[in-house]
Amino acid sequence: MYKNKPDLHEIVFVKLSEKTTDDNYVELVDYDDTDGLILKTEITKYYDNIKRVIKNKDDIFPVIVLDKNNGYDLSYSKIKDDSRKLLKSCHESAIMIYRLILTIAEELELEEDIIDDLVNTNISPLLYEDCINSNKNLFEETYNKILIDGTQLFNDTDTTYDDELIRQFNYEIQKRIIKNPYIINKEFKLLIFENNSLDILKKVLNKFSEFCTIECKSSPIYYYIINVLDLSELDDIIETTNHQINNILSDYHVSFEPKENYEVIKKGEILFS
Repeated sequence: MYKNKPDLHEIVFVKLSEKTTDDNYVELVDYDDTDGLILKTEITKYYDNIKRVIKNKDDIFPVIVLDKNNGYDLSYSKIKDDSRKLLKSCHESAIMIYRLILTIAEELELEEDIIDDLVNTNISPLLYEDCINSNKNLFEETYNKILIDGTQLFNDTDTTYDDELIRQFNYEIQKRIIKNPYIINKEFKLLIFENNSLDILKKVLNKFSEFCTIECKSSPIYYYIINVLDLSELDDIIETTNHQINNILSDYHVSFEPKENYEVIKKGEILFS
């Protein structure tokens, strides 16, 4: 998962190596299955414990990096028994966030080098130690904060990114994290001044659907539906949506007339219109 390599005393997750039958050889699952070694003395002493954790070859468990000069020497015993379950939960949160970033980046069709930058940023196993010290899953809490302002992800890379790309990335991530965004219904009139009006209507409505949901009230009256996470950004988002619609319509002889008012809904309740 990560291109960089773990540091000394860092907590990492491993599974038994498929390359050997020796139980002390493992693979670092988040580092392209890099090989590691748990000391034989430790394997002997904690063999029963490890076997209880590992039901099959793919089960993972946390260890600490003791030496990385001659490969990776790892310790199982230096992690307390009551911390292992918590660490597993933290690791699952990290994977979830990693996949979320990757999915959004691919949906936005970001270039491969941008995706590589993002998925290797801020997902640091060093947080595991903080989770142990506080005895709670800080991973999910910390990454929710980072992802709600995804700008930090871009700032931590060496490349300068377009503000609009960052805004869109932030919005897509927040939309998936925040369970109850505000739903905005914005009414508009769409008049088509061409002979093949039905074909044009289908084309433009299909293009609109790439960034908002369109419903027909009673032709030529329609309304678009957008999600807004923060009402302080509402005017900017409506302006952006109107601008996107006008850009699409610039290729056609069509009039777009948005109404002044809009409807704001939260958890199925109309807040104001």
